[in-house]
Amino acid sequence: MTTTETTEEAPLSTHGEVTRDRRFYALLTLITIIVGLASRRFDAWMPGLLHKNTGDVLWGVMVFWLVALLFPARSTTFLTIISALYAIAIECSKLLHFPGLVAFRATTAGHLIFGAVFSWADLLDYAIGILLAAACDYVNCSALRLKGKDREI
Repeated sequence: MTTTETTEEAPLSTHGEVTRDRRFYALLTLITIIVGLASRRFDAWMPGLLHKNTGDVLWGVMVFWLVALLFPARSTTFLTIISALYAIAIECSKLLHFPGLVAFRATTAGHLIFGAVFSWADLLDYAIGILLAAACDYVNCSALRLKGKDREI
């Protein structure tokens, strides 16, 4: 097996991190969006905390996948920090009441992207989602690194 074949299946960046497959993370993003929209549509059937929090947790997961899509060769820690900063910025933007922004939030797309009212609980939900996605990403990248090392031996 040549080095090129190994690099194509589990490519490593210059700092030892696996370069993520953008197609895979785009698919994860799409699946998360579909499940998140379904969780909003059918939330009345969900018990307790799942009723309110599932969509926000999945929004945090989606943010992580999107950041991983944009920066496929960066570490999971970097992606987690950028995702958290983005989520905080979006939540804090709810404190801004510019007429155009308020009008956009009144649309379905605006509400899904920006939400409506600032909530500390939403930040917790986003953090949980981001950390869940980061854990999955870490396991995935660790497996790819091990897979790549096994082929080299």
